[in-house]
Amino acid sequence: MSQLKFRVTIDFRIAFKDPSTKPLTNDEYRERVIALVVEIEGKIHAMGLPASATRDEGKGDSDIASRNSVMEFYPGLLNKFEHWIVRNPPLKELFPLNCNSFYKLCLWTPWLINSAESISSLRKFFQVLENEYEVLFSLDWKSNDCVMEVRVAQDDGYFALQQVKNTMAFLWSFEKKLDGLHEAREVDDRDTQWTHRQSVRNRCALSWSHHLKPLSGEEELDKIFACTSTKEIYDLIIHPDPWGSLVYGMDNWSTDENNCLIQGFKFEQERPTLGFDRVENWLMVCFGIVNFTAKEKSTADMRRFITFRMEDETYTPFILLTDLGLQEQAEYYRTVAIDRATKGRATLDALEVEVDAALSLGDSD
Repeated sequence: MSQLKFRVTIDFRIAFKDPSTKPLTNDEYRERVIALVVEIEGKIHAMGLPASATRDEGKGDSDIASRNSVMEFYPGLLNKFEHWIVRNPPLKELFPLNCNSFYKLCLWTPWLINSAESISSLRKFFQVLENEYEVLFSLDWKSNDCVMEVRVAQDDGYFALQQVKNTMAFLWSFEKKLDGLHEAREVDDRDTQWTHRQSVRNRCALSWSHHLKPLSGEEELDKIFACTSTKEIYDLIIHPDPWGSLVYGMDNWSTDENNCLIQGFKFEQERPTLGFDRVENWLMVCFGIVNFTAKEKSTADMRRFITFRMEDETYTPFILLTDLGLQEQAEYYRTVAIDRATKGRATLDALEVEVDAALSLGDSD
């Protein structure tokens, strides 16, 4: 298999250093956010990394006015991602109600080869954000729209049909197992205008038969592996929801509706964080899945692996990672799960004590 590369997109907010009780006007907010974008990209340059695909080399980093033309810049229009880009959302998305406390930003990394050097660069940038700014990822249920996307691609060309079948059959079958690696949602993202991290099974063609009768796991696999083109797989599994995105997906970069060139697989299941151990281990899981489902594996091999495990309730996500050859990640996520359960029990114990105390106080009255 060819070498893998990856990109990370992460939404985040930076708290105002001088919070105001009065919401900013659009112009005031825009002026501040442009200055902040330039400041952060300057720090990226200081790390020796290329920042902003729209800035001419050698012209410096402080020309705030030049960023006005960049505010609606969308890197998806480019054929290549070669720069670290920090931007704010389009103007219509700038302002939650009464925006007077934070800036809403987004980071796009360039395509990075899966290497220790690339991981180190990403870690250093996350450390800059963590050490020099107050970074927020969610504030309340109405504005919980931050997300982190990981895209994995081949260093050369598009993914072959067999690889796309294998990878999407794996993700379709083990989505719930992989859910177990991550924190449960603190809020219901479905209450927001834009729904991130929707289940792959959400309203897509494969979720139901022609008679609206749920298919069995093996019947679903039959349909995936029977596809004769990547376009057919895309139409079967990816629901084109204009108001949201899926926990897993595929980047289709073809303008020909009869063709479907899959450049990358998208993973959106991990919530955004600056905790880089969490980010790095999730990256390793994403690489592991794409490597394990490589085109060299036949349909028979993948079907045998999946059907033997997909409905086994004793088959934990940690065993799944071990079967993928990701022993280090299996141990990491097992430890995280134990810590999470311990903290959960401690919270419940504290709540029980508080309730008992309140009841005792009521009895004394």
